[in-house]
Parts: sequence; C-alpha cells; structure tokens
Amino acid sequence: MRVAPVPGTERVRLSLYLPKPHVERAMSRIGEHVPSAVFDRIVHMPFAPSDAWRDLARVRAGEQIAARRFDAQKATLRSIPSIRDLLTPGQIVLDLELPGRGDLFQWIGERFGGMTGVDAKQIALELHRRESMGSTALGNGFAVPHCRLDHLRSAAALYVRSAIALNLDSPDRLPVVDAVVLLVPGRAASMHLSLLAEVAQLFNDGAFRSRLRDCRSVAEAHACIKAGD
Repeated sequence: MRVAPVPGTERVRLSLYLPKPHVERAMSRIGEHVPSAVFDRIVHMPFAPSDAWRDLARVRAGEQIAARRFDAQKATLRSIPSIRDLLTPGQIVLDLELPGRGDLFQWIGERFGGMTGVDAKQIALELHRRESMGSTALGNGFAVPHCRLDHLRSAAALYVRSAIALNLDSPDRLPVVDAVVLLVPGRAASMHLSLLAEVAQLFNDGAFRSRLRDCRSVAEAHACIKAGD
C-alpha cells in the first residue's frame, strides 16, 4: 500500500498492490467507506515484476505534475502524446536482424537521424550512455531503450521486434525480443515520465505481449497496439 498527497489539492492518492481476485472486492470496500473516491487505472503486473518495471508503472498524474515544475517547456497533459499515437505503421519494424545492442543503437540512430534532423551518431551515443547507467530491459523479453536529446523538437518512438534475441542485461536474464524505443526532447521531463509509464503499463500485460508477438504484419501489429490491453 502507498499513500501520497495530490499536489495542489487536499486529496490523497492510495495505491494498492493486490492479487487480481481481490481487486473488485477492494474497490467495493473503498467505495463504501469513501463515496467520493475516484478510481484511476488498474495496472496488471507480471507474476514477478522487476524493480524497473514496478518503478515505471508507479508514475501517476500527481507525480507527473510534480515533474512538470522542473519542465522548462511547461508542457500540459494535453500536449503530451500517447505512445499509441507515436507508434504509427511507419514506426513499427518486425523481424529486424541485428546481432547485438551496439548494432541496434547504431541502426536506431540512422533511422531517427533522417526523420528528426538530430545527428545519428549523437542519438546512438545517448542511447549507449543511458544504457550504461542501467539496463533498459524490463524483463519478460521486453526493453524500452530511451534517451532525451537537446536538439529534438518532438517525441519520437519505434516498436521493434528482433529476429535475433538480444542480450540487454535483463533483470530476469531473459533475452530481449521486442522493444519500444523512445526519444524525447531534452527539457521535456514530464513528457518523458508520462511516456515511459504508459509503455510500462501497456507492455506489462502478458496477454497483450503475446498477441503483439503473434502479429505477422505491420498492419496487424499497429491494430494491436492501438487497441491496447
């Protein structure tokens, strides 16, 4: 259980981590005792979530508001894109054949360099730099390589399914087979947190990951991502 104040209000946010069969009963009890309670998103966690996955999934509106105070762009919630909107058919790549993380980051840099106007080598360097601070693999064969770039004008994302399982030092030691790559403008702190949380929540669902991995075409994968969980 976790209780945190909602900035700028007299309300508090209660976060409960419960076995799935107990969720409905808990919501009913809370509604009985606190009729004014507003229920936020229910997040399905893997059986044994890694600390990285758990930390990303904890991001909520109140924490985004706090982060936004340090955001020089002063972005509002409405200006923060959804990962589902960023992952257009052109930003979905299936069965990519690259032997290692270095090759992957170089390929990502070259792909985004032409699209964003940011130097491809700089993108690859920042991805490497972020990875050196701690693996962006979250477990269950999924990773979210990401970085912030000073000269990037708007957020960009890419879903990649690898034909060759990659070693990204995952907390559960499983190789990575699919990833969402996320690039965010350097000063967009709240946007960065919001998108990372959305990715973690979406890919937390094992059934969703299985459906996505079963997609045989970009069109199928895009429809699966848009539908979400």
